Amino acid sequence: MEKQANEDIRQTQEEVVDEKKDETSATEEQHLEDEEKSSKDETEKDSGSGKSKKDKKFEKLAEEKAELEEKLSALELLASDNKDKYLRMFSEFDNYKKRVAKERIELIDSASADTIKKLLPVLDDIDRANEMMDKATDVQAVKDGCNLIFDKIRSILASCGLAEMETTGEVFDADKHEAITQLPAASEDQKNKIIDTTKKGYTLNGKIIRYAQVVVGC
Repeated sequence: MEKQANEDIRQTQEEVVDEKKDETSATEEQHLEDEEKSSKDETEKDSGSGKSKKDKKFEKLAEEKAELEEKLSALELLASDNKDKYLRMFSEFDNYKKRVAKERIELIDSASADTIKKLLPVLDDIDRANEMMDKATDVQAVKDGCNLIFDKIRSILASCGLAEMETTGEVFDADKHEAITQLPAASEDQKNKIIDTTKKGYTLNGKIIRYAQVVVGC
């Protein structure tokens, strides 16, 4: 009887252990199923969008590359436009310089031609004076005729902007006069003043074209 009771107890314990094992196994299987389902859901989620994380990264890099290429293309186009503008401006400026230089030469030539045209009547007078000199017996008449010619030349040159510089009696100015020598002044007030002029100075339209050569008192 006692033996039978012990046998029943042992059998009951084995059944409990087997149930525990079954429960543990079932729990482990459920956990594995859950993990597998979770992994499957994550994969399905990624695959639902049609892309994995790696694919998304590559796609992002590709987008950035395309954006950079677009910016580079825009910058290259801008650089090309700027180059064309620079070449155009350089060409226009070069043409402008050539045109200005040509106009300046033409202006000088034209001014020279105008001056010479004004002097041509004086040459006619000189030719007539030379003819008259061979026949003239009145020296004063010849002299008066020459003076008229000289006055005419001075008048024409003055109309072109030529002016004679005032020198004798003026205070010496190194910016306008060229001292060729110094002589003792006759009086105190003549010191550092021009005593004599050996070559006249001239200005053209207010600009000195020849300095006067003078003698200065000391």
